[in-house]
Order: sequence, then C-alpha cells, then structure tokens
Amino acid sequence: MPDTIYQSAPGYLTAQVYRYNAAAPVSGAVVRVYRPDNPQPLYEFTTGLSGLTPTMALDAPPRKYSLTPQTLHRPYAVYNMEVEYQGHLLVIEGIQIFAGTMAVQRADLTSLMTRPVGAREVIIIPEHTLWGPHPPQAY
Repeated sequence: MPDTIYQSAPGYLTAQVYRYNAAAPVSGAVVRVYRPDNPQPLYEFTTGLSGLTPTMALDAPPRKYSLTPQTLHRPYAVYNMEVEYQGHLLVIEGIQIFAGTMAVQRADLTSLMTRPVGAREVIIIPEHTLWGPHPPQAY
C-alpha cells in the first residue's frame, strides 16, 4: 500500500554523520531527506561541527496504527536520506518515522572514506516487524 500524506502529529528526524568509527563527527556533509517515491528533497542541510543536522519534522501516520497489530495501514512513514561528503555518497533507504517520536539516523562514512572519490554506498533498512515479515521464532 503506498504512503500517503498524513493528518496527524509529525515524526522527527535528526542525522548524525561520523567517520573513523564514530571518533570524529563530519562537518560540512550535505544531508538530503526525501520520500522514496519522489527524489525532490524535503530537507537539505549541511552538518555542523558536531556532525548533526537540525531536527526535521516529517509526515507520519497516526500513532494508533502502531498500538495494535493490523495489516491495513503501515504504522510508520518511510523516508530516504543521502549524505554527500568530499565526492562520496551514502544513501540510506527505509528510515522509519513514527508520529510524535524522534528518530536519530546515524551515517557512518568510514567505509566510504577508504574508497576512491565518487564512491557510492547504499544501505537498506528492512521493514519493521510491525508491518513487514516477522523473523523466525526460536523455540
């Protein structure tokens, strides 16, 4: 079922961009957040000295969808994020935003920084078990 624009409380997202196994925040990285079905960015920020972006308010479905198991409505909205730094591009797909909740998406550029300029890496976050497939149960 495709995402729609929701008339409920927004969810929130902040990005943290690091390199060298989190020892150094990345200042000057360009972060773009967009819907999977539209490549036009909703937000575009450049990280500061702390490697953080400002908080972004994003549309999310009503919180009640996450309180009971159901199959009619995904209980969260899905967004993608691009992090561009020194000619490298990290794409994170499937960021899950719940109404009234702050999500912090970490972007670790360590593996990209060891590749040639122009390298691109894609990370795909699978569906949450509230909506997607459940992992096998161990008995």
